[in-house]
Amino acid sequence: MITYHKGLGDSLKRKGNSVIYAFADELPLLTYSMDFSKERIYIFSEYFKVNDKNPLIDNKYSKINWLKTYFSDYDRNRYYSGPTYDNKYYDSLLKNLINFFDTIFQNENIDFFIYEAISNSFAYVCYEVAKVNDIGYRGYIGSRIANRFELHTEEFGMTNRFEKIFKNSSFHAQTPEIKDFVESYLAKYLGNHIPSYLARKNKLTADYSLVKKYINNEKSLLLKGAFKFYKKTKSADFKYAYQSNNPIKYYYNLFKRNILKKIRTTIGNNIFEKPAKDEIYYLFPLHMKPEASTSVLARHYCDDLAVLRNIAFNLPIGEKLYIKEHFVNYGNLPLSFYHELKRIPNVRLIHSNEDTMQLIKNCKALITLTSTMGFEALLMYKKVIVFGNVFYKCHPNCIKLDSYENLFNILTELKQPPCDREVARNFVTAYYLCTSEGRTGFSNYEKEDIGRFAEPLIKAIEIYNHELATQN
Repeated sequence: MITYHKGLGDSLKRKGNSVIYAFADELPLLTYSMDFSKERIYIFSEYFKVNDKNPLIDNKYSKINWLKTYFSDYDRNRYYSGPTYDNKYYDSLLKNLINFFDTIFQNENIDFFIYEAISNSFAYVCYEVAKVNDIGYRGYIGSRIANRFELHTEEFGMTNRFEKIFKNSSFHAQTPEIKDFVESYLAKYLGNHIPSYLARKNKLTADYSLVKKYINNEKSLLLKGAFKFYKKTKSADFKYAYQSNNPIKYYYNLFKRNILKKIRTTIGNNIFEKPAKDEIYYLFPLHMKPEASTSVLARHYCDDLAVLRNIAFNLPIGEKLYIKEHFVNYGNLPLSFYHELKRIPNVRLIHSNEDTMQLIKNCKALITLTSTMGFEALLMYKKVIVFGNVFYKCHPNCIKLDSYENLFNILTELKQPPCDREVARNFVTAYYLCTSEGRTGFSNYEKEDIGRFAEPLIKAIEIYNHELATQN
């Protein structure tokens, strides 16, 4: 990522912008041996080490929920066996993160910061501190449309922006090119052709060779960087590099996790069931864990067992909950997780290889945290019940659930929505208008022309900034 972000920074400077870099620690600098000697950089681990004892924060930050910003890191550490510390450490960590970004914003003349989607405490705290200081956020993430990306400017991505465009944009007011795109995009969901990302069978990540996965130039580079970092950083100081910590231990745990994944996917297939003919069911797609789509956008609902129990025990009698595994996630969780789900009386566990299109077509409704399958189900004229803060929650066929207490009544009174083509057209039109042409797979550009991504992102930012200026 550092290679791409350095290239992005160079592109911005060529256009006359000033660029400041903020790093959580030195690991990426040591891994990729990049020269930042002429750049203005701030490194949090160094700041944290110097200011660890009894930090104080400005009163202007006192009414923000700072602990929410750390939840994604906590969630990630649970899955990857990360280190834990005492309460005093976390208090100091968050206060130092606040002061670190406050120092940057006070010292530098910054208009906005650029990152991916908000996915960790480093970015999340930056967002909250920036917001207090009237500094904007410009994030990027791949979209549901091939070769286009979303520009994020809000805590939850583009939720408010999308709702505004959805309410105020019309399919019929667009250019012939956009109209043709919208019609062809909808046709994928209303016909018998399955979109590429809804393929009936996806190769499980556990099916890939561990030798090819870990013995290659990229992994060799990462391991060399980890050893450099380990050699330079004293054991007592790993805690200050709170995101990397001990990278050698992290990579070992990751390798061990993938060994377990292969074992689980080999012996666990008999846990799953086939869909039953003529059964009334609600479809719940499991998410890839850990991921910002849940730990940031739906942090109150990250305990899958608790969520699924609460759904299952609020279903109308005689109806089932189909839980479909995610093909990337399969094998990451212990088999005891699936056995616990099977103890719930009205649940069916569905394998990741089952036909997603048919499962959506035949379900009574789709229930999800923030899944892309919710977006797809809406295009297939299905009701969607969503828990998280996802952009498509403003769709008329989407119900945002704020309490389990209401779930039974919602499901009991659920009616199949009409097949409103105009709503579908306007919905896809709004989504298209919220995205920009270009790809966000920065790893694809580290050996290619980084400008192929940097230029579209800069253009999208310039267009958004112009729109913002004209509104004000």
